[in-house]
Amino acid sequence: MIHVYPDPSDATLASIDAAVAAIDTSNLDVAVSTRASQSSVDTIDANVDAIKADTDAYLDAAVSSVKFKPQGNVVRDTSVTTQALAAFANELEGYGAVYTAGALTAGVYGTALLNITAGGFLWLVATYRESGFSNGTLSTRITIDGNAWDAVTDTNSTTALAGHIAHGVRSTGNDVVSPVMIRFNTSLKVEVMSSVNQTTGRASSRILYSVDA
Repeated sequence: MIHVYPDPSDATLASIDAAVAAIDTSNLDVAVSTRASQSSVDTIDANVDAIKADTDAYLDAAVSSVKFKPQGNVVRDTSVTTQALAAFANELEGYGAVYTAGALTAGVYGTALLNITAGGFLWLVATYRESGFSNGTLSTRITIDGNAWDAVTDTNSTTALAGHIAHGVRSTGNDVVSPVMIRFNTSLKVEVMSSVNQTTGRASSRILYSVDA
């Protein structure tokens, strides 16, 4: 049996009844009734509205409760060989914003290059020496939501633009650096340290990150 549930505002009920009566059912093994009663239509509408309300409420609750958890640490090499990250400074463009360190005391993390209170994603951190870097190691420590990751430390060098990828993946065969997305919910901090004293402007990091809108 075919039931037709009209919206009374779309056409007169008489026109709908006429349209139903005109349906050719000769090839159908069914019986065609006239339109359903308005009470039936109202009941169906109410049920559909209830289903929609329940679905919306479920989806809102489910989506709002799902979050990327911040990572307490990233398991990776922490003692690495110093690598030439670029031949010229402009080759680092696109690695992220540049943050240059102030004066560094041997074995002590300097003032944070980046220290923000917000939520977002960290993609890449590349730390390197600037011209005039005194021979020594260079370390990078990343802290997300108050959790300090194991620092990455490279080997002694004075070479400008040489350093390490503190977050991300670098292929030494073709100098391709691949960002890796990591969530931070409340804060992000990046610090650098040298094994020997450095004057202002001797080390920098390129940091690629985004913050929530």
